[in-house]
Amino acid sequence: MPKLTTKGYDLVDPGIYVLTILDEGEILEGEYQGETTIKIRHELEIAEGPYAGHRFFEYFSLDPVDGTLMPNSKYWDVYEAVTRRKVDEDDEVDSAELVGGQFQAQVVIAKSGKRNRTEHGSIGPYRP
Repeated sequence: MPKLTTKGYDLVDPGIYVLTILDEGEILEGEYQGETTIKIRHELEIAEGPYAGHRFFEYFSLDPVDGTLMPNSKYWDVYEAVTRRKVDEDDEVDSAELVGGQFQAQVVIAKSGKRNRTEHGSIGPYRP
């Protein structure tokens, strides 16, 4: 059997970064601790600074009953930051509008230590 080397996780240091949304997202359904979860996964890329070009996946929670965008959720904040318009309840939103859009957020290392994620409450529009 050939010998293999190991590699650590490819993480960026915590900080405030400009992030670009690279895709329309993928809806993922599953269970976590006995509860149904629905998330949308987007690939994000750091747009500026020493980590420019670094990519990671972010998982945004949707309503676990019907998969809708929840008020005051992280994804709600991202949607408003990228589109620069206020979202109201019962609005219809399209994740395709986010592709190529940018926002600013605090990026941290997840509790697992295996990936980066954005910090809820830190998301805002990018103003160059």
